[in-house]
Amino acid sequence: MNDKKYYSDFNSQDYKTRVLNYRNDAENRFRAYVASSGYLCRALHLNAVSDTESYGESIIKNFSKLPTLIKSFPDYFVYAPENSEKQDQFFVELKNATWEHGKITSKIKLRDIKRYCLFEQTFTNKWTRFTICYPLRDGKMIFKSIDQILKLISKSELKKFPNDGIEYFEIVIG
Repeated sequence: MNDKKYYSDFNSQDYKTRVLNYRNDAENRFRAYVASSGYLCRALHLNAVSDTESYGESIIKNFSKLPTLIKSFPDYFVYAPENSEKQDQFFVELKNATWEHGKITSKIKLRDIKRYCLFEQTFTNKWTRFTICYPLRDGKMIFKSIDQILKLISKSELKKFPNDGIEYFEIVIG
């Protein structure tokens, strides 16, 4: 049972409140999906104490001050079991999505888009891909490549979070 407090306006809370009340619901849905698909995954949360704890419990005191390349590592590495005929392997970054007005939308920070592009250019090749995953509450997973995200951003406008002024795009993903 997750004992973290639920905030309907989570993104408008201050940073400390968001970190202390971060819930791993999306991660739990994603891990269940990966297992049911016959794949294995390894959490790459460099900023977390363990695979099950959130970035709010980071053992790296000044994680936010590390170079961008280190901070850009995605949440998971997904791969096929050794005895499988599947050969797929990919890095996955999890993002939240919201159902509003008949559309599924997501907010992506401008600085995160830069990190995703940097990571994709540095750590992928023809055998290893990078994707963004949106684990929805109904169990459905929406996967988007960086190219797809960039195309969706071109149809969006740049906005700012009112609490901290961080720039983001709100994109329609479904």
